[in-house]
Formats: sequence, C-alpha cells, structure tokens
Amino acid sequence: MKKFFIVMGALIVALSIFGIWDTAKTKKEDAERAKMTSVFYADVEKIEEVEGKKKFTIVGIEGEAGSDEKFVGKKYTFTENKDTKALNEKGEEAKLADFKEGSKIVIQHIGKIKEGDINELTGEVTIAPYNPAPVDATEPIAETSPTDTTGETSTEAPTEATAAE
Repeated sequence: MKKFFIVMGALIVALSIFGIWDTAKTKKEDAERAKMTSVFYADVEKIEEVEGKKKFTIVGIEGEAGSDEKFVGKKYTFTENKDTKALNEKGEEAKLADFKEGSKIVIQHIGKIKEGDINELTGEVTIAPYNPAPVDATEPIAETSPTDTTGETSTEAPTEATAAE
C-alpha cells in the first residue's frame, strides 16, 4: 500500500510539473504570435492571376485607431493560399473574387514580412472591406442615468430636475 501512495504522489508531482511547463510554453507562443500580428488599412492597387491563384498588390493607407501606422504608404503583396481568408461587411466568410482593384480593405496579418521594393506578407492574411462607421453630427448626445423605480438606464436628455441633482 505504501508503494501505491508513493507512485500516486510521484504521478501527481509529474503531472503538475508538466502542466506548469505546458502553460509557460503556451504563453510564450501566444506572445510570439502577438508580436507577429498587425492590422492595417490598404487600397487594392492590383489583382492578378499567378499560377491559378490571386496575387494582391496593396498600398497601406491611414485608417482608424488600432491601425499600425508603419504600413502607411508602403506597398505589399500576398498570394492566395490555404491561410488566406476573406470576410464580408458582416464578418462572414466571403470570396477573394469579391474584392476589386481600387477598393479599400482592412488587413489582419499574422506572420513575417519579407522586405523588398514591394514587401511580401507571409503567413495568415485575413482581408475585409474597409467601411468606416459614419458619424452623424446632427444627433444629440443623450445622457444615460438610472430611472427611479426600475434601476434601468434611460437615454433621455437631461431636464432641469435631473440637472440639479
């Protein structure tokens, strides 16, 4: 019986050490992947067929917050492969054929960039149409405050009574 408990204790210690090692390895891989991930906005300059696959040439443009500014004004190219994904405006899967020359797109790239006259994106490339959200400046901004009886929030404009509180 003593041997059984010794073996079980050793097994528990071994599994704990493996779990700690695996967690550290996963965190390291996630950090490396995060370093290789970039998001930027681009104009599609040219789309051509190369050996039966689409090859995109794009130029980085300024975009919304969160866009990596180091891509602005530079040319990039990528060729359709198993890691290339296309999304539509709703975030659903689309076809690369839906994208035309001159359209504005959002690029999420996970991988390395081969530097050159025209930089090449390698690894995973996800493209989607760039549709900046329109801002309606004529709509008043409402104040959100809890109502007295229900505790729910209200989006009514402030009145003299609520402004005095």
